[in-house]
Amino acid sequence: MVTKKDLVIAILCTFCLTVSLFMIIPTRSSPDMGNYDPWIDVNDDGVIDISDLVIMVGSIPSSGQKINKTALLLELQTRIDSLNSSLLNLEAYLNTKIVTLETSLVELQSRLEALEARIPKKGYISISPAAFTPESNTQTYYKYYSYLRGQGDFYASLQLPDGATITNMTVLLWDNSNTGRIEFYLMGFNITKRYPLTMPMAGVATTDSGTPGEVILYDDTISDAIIDNRDCEYALWAHFSKDDISLVIRGIVLEYEYPT
Repeated sequence: MVTKKDLVIAILCTFCLTVSLFMIIPTRSSPDMGNYDPWIDVNDDGVIDISDLVIMVGSIPSSGQKINKTALLLELQTRIDSLNSSLLNLEAYLNTKIVTLETSLVELQSRLEALEARIPKKGYISISPAAFTPESNTQTYYKYYSYLRGQGDFYASLQLPDGATITNMTVLLWDNSNTGRIEFYLMGFNITKRYPLTMPMAGVATTDSGTPGEVILYDDTISDAIIDNRDCEYALWAHFSKDDISLVIRGIVLEYEYPT
């Protein structure tokens, strides 16, 4: 019985004998080399030699699934082409989404800018007690940049941006008297039609019987709040019921909004 080992030995012997015969034949010219076939190069070393034959003989006898290598290569190429096509489609899809996103961001930025343009900006103006003048030269009073006290009425002109809307009037004062009070008002007058605006436009006051000490009073319910410098003029009015060192105005702040 011929074994697999015997078969391998016989094939190798035959191969060696054949090689030897070719080697002793005198050669007058270089022999033609065969065409290299990668399918025959079993160990994929770039050379078809006895090593490939040993590997092939070592697999004898064996059997398995018959493979059409050409069809397999074509199928692999088809799959690669399909994958490349999918990648191209994905790239085109992503590029489209990026362009759409960039367009949306530009539109969003435009809307935000439009929204910001509609949001009024805030402004403030502070009026020093030094800005007030007495109604009469016969009044007794004392003032400097952060202090005003006296007897009777005092006035200060007011200038705000045209079109601004007054939103709050805040008055900082000291009232430690239980027999006197301080009143403070925002006034306006239409010089074109010659009539006063709402009297007062805003106002705060202490009482004769109270002694709150240092307080901050405010009024955010402003009448005729939109400034009209073309037709109107504005002023602040302070009233002291008596000249008392316990009745003092320290400062005034007006808050307003204006369109951008």
